[in-house]
Amino acid sequence: MQDSLVTSLLGRMSAYAWFSLLNIFLAALMLALVPSQVDKPPALFGMDSEGLNPEFFPQVVTVLWLMASLWTFVDAISHPSEQTSVSIDLSALLRVLVTLGAALAYTLLLVPLGFVASSAAVIIVLSLFLGARSPLKIGFTAIVVPSAVFFIFTRLLTVSLPPFPFQIFGG
Repeated sequence: MQDSLVTSLLGRMSAYAWFSLLNIFLAALMLALVPSQVDKPPALFGMDSEGLNPEFFPQVVTVLWLMASLWTFVDAISHPSEQTSVSIDLSALLRVLVTLGAALAYTLLLVPLGFVASSAAVIIVLSLFLGARSPLKIGFTAIVVPSAVFFIFTRLLTVSLPPFPFQIFGG
């Protein structure tokens, strides 16, 4: 009885449900990996940082991701769609692939360039690719937002972020 219920449920799952199930798996995997993948901040003058644990924000984001994935899975199962085929808009797929490429480039540039410079580069590239055309707005966003985030996290929350390769704010 239980096997037939599981088989029946899996057989009628939509692409939306399968995607939600994949997200649940990936979020659970990330939640398990966060403690081993997040570096501890360097000790200053032989003393550990007294700020927030560096694992805190990745764990919060991952738990939110897991909760959203569970919600979408329950929604997909409780409201199965009649649509059996999935159509993909090629321009949307290109935007997703470029954004994923930018995220990969960001992770590769984060340590050598530091948080602010790598964030600014990704903001500029994605803004231009996604259609923003105002150089003033792009420049303001690319410089001010990462600098403000860097200042808030490193000075107020005492969370370690990759500093500049050269000293500007005393990174």
